[in-house]
Amino acid sequence: MKIILNTKSGILPVTLKGDGVAERPDKAYIKLSILFQNYEILSLGTDEVYIKPLGSNTWERTSTEQMDLPTRLLSNPFNLLEVRDTAIDPKLAGIEEVNGVTCQKITLGIDLPLYLAQHAPAASSQIDLVASRARGELWISVDDFRIHKLYIEMEIVSNGETLPVNATIEFSKFNEPVVFPDRPGSN
Repeated sequence: MKIILNTKSGILPVTLKGDGVAERPDKAYIKLSILFQNYEILSLGTDEVYIKPLGSNTWERTSTEQMDLPTRLLSNPFNLLEVRDTAIDPKLAGIEEVNGVTCQKITLGIDLPLYLAQHAPAASSQIDLVASRARGELWISVDDFRIHKLYIEMEIVSNGETLPVNATIEFSKFNEPVVFPDRPGSN
């Protein structure tokens, strides 16, 4: 999977780009880069998530309560796809190709309070759910109905400040074997 994550740090825009692998139900390894430094997330299950912060060579085990919202959402990219229960007014927006695959593009609003309650409950207690907004776009193959691309755009309001979080994830190489780093501390 290829990922582009845009957010803001203070007043400065931040763009993280990276690649990763995922395996259902809840394993993922994502390596994001910013300014020639890496930020890595290794999720070996919902309760076993490790982060290698920018500029560090050491994995740190973290709880979901300690993660910021982008890290929490990326720790299981399959959760990002679970928008069907929280979709608002989905619309077919045409046919487009994603990496050579013909896809139907669907646009939708996202019930952000419900979405966060299901996928990032600790983060939902830290934001203004009334003022925050989210929308998404999905590209679904017309042949096998797999999601090949996802775009989520959020405006997260916390303590009166708006934090934009935009993520584009492209999925490919379905059902191919994937390799994860060794469990930290198992060497």
